[in-house]
Amino acid sequence: MNYLLMSIRFSYVLIIILFINACTNTDKQPVVEPNQILKNAISFWTYKQKYLQLYEDYQAFDKQQKPIPKEAFLRALATGSYLPLRLKSADTTTVYQLYPLPEKVDKDLKAVLRQWAHSEYAYYLVEGKPLPDYHFVDMHGNVYTKQSTKGKILVLKCWFVHCMACVAEMPALNELKQRYKHRDDVLFVSLCLDPSDKVAAFLKKTRFDYATVPAQTDYLEDTLKINAYPMHLVINKEGLIIKQVDNYQGLAYTLDQVP
Repeated sequence: MNYLLMSIRFSYVLIIILFINACTNTDKQPVVEPNQILKNAISFWTYKQKYLQLYEDYQAFDKQQKPIPKEAFLRALATGSYLPLRLKSADTTTVYQLYPLPEKVDKDLKAVLRQWAHSEYAYYLVEGKPLPDYHFVDMHGNVYTKQSTKGKILVLKCWFVHCMACVAEMPALNELKQRYKHRDDVLFVSLCLDPSDKVAAFLKKTRFDYATVPAQTDYLEDTLKINAYPMHLVINKEGLIIKQVDNYQGLAYTLDQVP
């Protein structure tokens, strides 16, 4: 009887240990350790380029790994007190956790992270808002207004001639536009800061398949409050902003989600 009782107790203890281990193993682990990401601004930017795609659908967690709304997650990031730590996932779900920044983190790195996070939060806040009234006239005289684009998806690229990043992504944007050539309900329009003569000279040397509207400084900087380039906005058929992103990858992902 004593042997049987000991066996039962041993089995019970073993079950508890296995259960504890199983619970521990469910904790999500980072794809890159925080100390590696936070070594300097370059290491953070490398991590950002590879793992931070906040334009995608994702699941957000607070610092205790409890689920939180996306808006709360981005608002916390914008304070500059957290790193968005990407976690490993057993499926295709993208998962991020708020990771409190240690006090010893370099102040320049903190400034870079805060500025980036503030921009991401600002992009999120425009989602669902109507695109302000516009009257665009492209280089060929075509007019775009809320009335003429109603019922169409409007894809906007914001740029200027001497922006190297703006120009570098143009071949990819041309390919993206080509993918939607059979969609009469999708319009690709670029808004350029430069006057028409500079735009015309640029387009003679560089292929860019978007319809281009010159001299849009007031609309971009005063109305849309854009202060970084390139910038992309996708507007749905009801005239509401679906997404604002600062790179081609985010634009392509967004368009893939639009019916």
